[in-house]
Amino acid sequence: MADPVPSPESRGRTITVAVRLFAGLREQAGWDGRQVTVPAGPHPPTPERLWQILQIGQPWQAQGDRELAASALPAGPLPESVRVAVNQSFADGDHLLVDGDEVAYLPAMSGG
Repeated sequence: MADPVPSPESRGRTITVAVRLFAGLREQAGWDGRQVTVPAGPHPPTPERLWQILQIGQPWQAQGDRELAASALPAGPLPESVRVAVNQSFADGDHLLVDGDEVAYLPAMSGG
């Protein structure tokens, strides 16, 4: 999906979302939840983009006190095995996020 052209009023704006990690993702990152502030433009925040900014797929490195730098190097794409929920409803990786959303990343679970 191509990024939409940002409106002039969205440039320089940020949004704050709550991020929750579950199971193996929580262990890998070393945290289970936090508030994260991300830029609202020029690339509108989505769960996929948030995954890249947080570098969840990479070994975790602290990036400041509850706020990530907009210049964080992107990690790889959101794996197909990771489910995303926005405000407790399953969503696609390209769902546009708004200020105050809760984004949860859930790894594939197996059980018997």
